[in-house]
Amino acid sequence: MVGVVLVSHSKALAEGVRELVLQMTGPDFPVVVAAGVGDDFADIGTDAVHVAEMLKPFCAADGAVVLMDLGSAVLSAQTALDLLDFEEIAHDNIRICSAPFVEAAVAASVQANAGGDLDSVVREAMAALTPKQDQVGDAPPAAAAPAATTGEGAALAFETDILNPHGLHARPAATLVRTASGFKAETTISNLGNGRGPASAKSLTSVALVQARKGDRVRFEIRGADAEAARAALEALAAGHFGEDVSAPVPPPAAAAPAGQPVGASEGVAVGLVLRLDAARPEPPSHPAGSRAEEQAKLESGIAAVAAELAEAARHDATGIFSAQALLLEDRAVIEPVAARVAAGEAAAAAWREEAAKLADAYAAMEDPYLQARAADVRDIARRVGRAMAGATGAERIAPEPPAILLVDELLPSEASACDPAHVLGILARVGSATAHAAIIARTLGIPMVIGGADASVAGKTVALDGATGEVVVEPSPEVAARFAARRAALAEKAAAFAALKDRPAETRDGHRIEVFANVGSAADARAAAANGAEGVGLLRTEFVYLPFRSTPGEDEQAELLAEVIAAAPEGPVVVRTLDVGADKPLAFLPQAAEANPFLGVRGVRLSFGNPAFFASSLRAILRAGRDADLWIMFPMVADPDEMRRARQAVEAAHADLDARGVAHRWPVKIGMMVEVPAAALTLERFVPVADFFSIGTNDLTQYVMAAERGNAALAALQDPMHPAVLTAVKRICEAAGGRHVAVCGDAASDPAAAAALVGAGVHGLSVRPNQAPAVKAMLRGVAVADLARALEEGLAADAPDRLRARFAALAEP
Repeated sequence: MVGVVLVSHSKALAEGVRELVLQMTGPDFPVVVAAGVGDDFADIGTDAVHVAEMLKPFCAADGAVVLMDLGSAVLSAQTALDLLDFEEIAHDNIRICSAPFVEAAVAASVQANAGGDLDSVVREAMAALTPKQDQVGDAPPAAAAPAATTGEGAALAFETDILNPHGLHARPAATLVRTASGFKAETTISNLGNGRGPASAKSLTSVALVQARKGDRVRFEIRGADAEAARAALEALAAGHFGEDVSAPVPPPAAAAPAGQPVGASEGVAVGLVLRLDAARPEPPSHPAGSRAEEQAKLESGIAAVAAELAEAARHDATGIFSAQALLLEDRAVIEPVAARVAAGEAAAAAWREEAAKLADAYAAMEDPYLQARAADVRDIARRVGRAMAGATGAERIAPEPPAILLVDELLPSEASACDPAHVLGILARVGSATAHAAIIARTLGIPMVIGGADASVAGKTVALDGATGEVVVEPSPEVAARFAARRAALAEKAAAFAALKDRPAETRDGHRIEVFANVGSAADARAAAANGAEGVGLLRTEFVYLPFRSTPGEDEQAELLAEVIAAAPEGPVVVRTLDVGADKPLAFLPQAAEANPFLGVRGVRLSFGNPAFFASSLRAILRAGRDADLWIMFPMVADPDEMRRARQAVEAAHADLDARGVAHRWPVKIGMMVEVPAAALTLERFVPVADFFSIGTNDLTQYVMAAERGNAALAALQDPMHPAVLTAVKRICEAAGGRHVAVCGDAASDPAAAAALVGAGVHGLSVRPNQAPAVKAMLRGVAVADLARALEEGLAADAPDRLRARFAALAEP
């Protein structure tokens, strides 16, 4: 039976609560007191050692829920767990709970005494205050997520742990909402850790207010006609971490920066006059309210206009930021309160502004800094819809003349994307987060940004800022200004040196030509690749093109979107990878059954074979979109030569279909495969007759060779593409390729040290992040393949990954 441990400053208080519990449960229920300090624990205080001793019996039994009365009791409980760690006592079944001390003690004990498991006991504890709040009527507005509509019939349910570094923040939450909304069944989500929910999984706002953080366990319940299919899709989505790569490095959480503690949010150095953005962009004029019908029409047209803008922006954005924002405009928790006020006779603009402000305040009041940062998205949407309702049209462009550093209270994503880097020298934001969407966009645009460290008084003054260190100097002395200018000049000189030679081929000192391509997922990425001197596209991720769709896109839609990306690509080969989704990147319109180990499941070409109609239409769309390009088609997750034969036959069938209908398309094309499955790497000779080229996916190859899942932080040391086992596999692939073209399109290619090692292993090309192309090409022009090959041979015989990295970092230094 799950027990309850009462941690209190007062032994008398805790004993009184224990007596109340035993009256509810009977004398044999396992509720214990860890309270007080001093002799007989009679003095006020808490003792972490005493708490740890009281927890030990529960560690070896069914576990316990720990409840605390005041702040330092929490610290003592947490320290007690640290002491158990020190004694190597497992305590996975001990749950510290923030629920109210008295109410939760009774509710949790009754649930445990009835045979409830640990999660259900915690859930009861967290909900213990609700009856009192309902009776008194003083529940805070954001105390729980909005209630969900309950569908008919018994619920299908499952639970999952949230492993996403930032929890269910905007992008994974948006993926969840898109998937849930693709079914008629009603789906709710509950956070078993904090008691929030159930809330509708079809509402981005409701999902966010559940506040599911990393480490939380959540429960989904599905009711309705297609509940079975919905559950299968949602289980697969959860297994793939809601479409997020949980192994990707993330910046540390950053809350709003207090004044005097500036935080660097986007690298770069700027020196210039400060201009207030608000003064340069006044709000559009307000208009008197019209009739109810007129105001309703104004609201609907404003929302529709911004939805169309965001849909267009999402087509050019591989980050998913604007897709997530667009969901707010379909969210019942956002729209319904506004519509009700308009129906009651209020002006649409005022109702919209006030309701959006309430929602933004609810986000800002959350404890989690990543959810706090979503308040900016709500304010951004509110402003855009307000402009649309006032009649403002066209995309904004922020281009101060003369160029200046912008001063804002909080930079919004639409404002960041409207900034012209040629005119916006830098950005000073009073509040915000380095992980907010606006900061991500600023980094993409290359605009230096610092959060905090300045207020309205700096407007009109000269400021020097460093977006990497967070340093801000107002009215710098000539010496300080010169130091910043020198820093900026050094960065610019290095970038200019690379940029000046970006179009030169990457020919090594001993005469080997290494092709440097780019990885892209949107037209914007393709344009950046061309601007940075990439010699082609080594990986076009089609899954990013399909990301905004909730239902299966038609062939024409696919062809149009892919053609837009290909048209923007640099001259040279365009390698289009067919759909690579499954475990970690699911799509809403391709539901998958739950799998015990999705990284070894139905993904990549296996998923394509299982969806033949979509597979065929996607291949036809690729051939149509690439009709004027040097088109190569590549299949992911290939493990057997028969799979490549089937894939080739599918491409040939797509060509025959288009040819019979007289539809223009590219033919012939090169047909190749990713080498990321060890079976392919170990027997590559068998694939040479059926593949025209090979591209090594170092991300997946590393996880499979090292038996270390990309999403498992505990195995981070093994997830190194410079491990001798991985580099040995790459070297063997190159040797067995039978003269076929071999490239690398994994993240390792963008790391100069790893790229040098890969070239030493024998690869012919590297596909990198667009902005890394000039630096990688410069590195290659400064090395000799013979030296790299010799260093790799020696290193594989003697070095561990860290020494291998150091060896090649020295060789790759420009």
